[in-house]
Amino acid sequence: MGIADVLALANAQVSTPGTVSAVVGGLPCSHIPGITQVWATQARAMAGPPEPGDLAEAIGWLRAHSPSWTVASRGEDAASPVFGGLSVAITLPAYVLDTPPPEVGTPLDIGPARDPGEFLTVYGAGLAPLVTPAHLAAPDLRYLVGRLDGIPVACARVARLGPTAQVSGVAVLPGHRRHGFGTAISAAATRLAGSLSDIVWLHATDISAPIYQRLGYRYVADHVLLGE
Repeated sequence: MGIADVLALANAQVSTPGTVSAVVGGLPCSHIPGITQVWATQARAMAGPPEPGDLAEAIGWLRAHSPSWTVASRGEDAASPVFGGLSVAITLPAYVLDTPPPEVGTPLDIGPARDPGEFLTVYGAGLAPLVTPAHLAAPDLRYLVGRLDGIPVACARVARLGPTAQVSGVAVLPGHRRHGFGTAISAAATRLAGSLSDIVWLHATDISAPIYQRLGYRYVADHVLLGE
């Protein structure tokens, strides 16, 4: 199995606290109550295009849980006829860590989030369903906060997904951007992820990709979210 296959299957994992999940038509499906973004209610067809009847069954489950939803697929499968009627809503380039990240000098004090509120100060109150005491206590999740003079200004999350560890949730408060804080907390999260798995990966945007490449990541494949 190649690394692209490993990341695709890892991206199909759904096991976070508070998430409503089920396997419908053979597809892992999940819904995060309280969040209306399309990615919060999702079916994962990461093992390849499903049968039309199975996809229809999964979409029925998604619609029953939220008016906004998506189906996750590998980029190369997105044009499959089975997905006819759906279009690409979000493209998520997947990057895997090739070399250990360099040390990044920073004035930030980076450590575990002390409580959900501290993390959400940076991440955003609207994402509170993703950061609860149960999440902070979950054995496969880690939440980091970067503090400047004791004030939270940056955050990142690490999740163990199957045989991999994924870095996500990287954010920096608007007034503190362009100071290298995103790079510093990403490097810290990457090192933490490396303590959980030999396979560390993340999704990057066009803007963030150069930062992650400097930290030792390389592009592997696109994951896409398909919606109506």
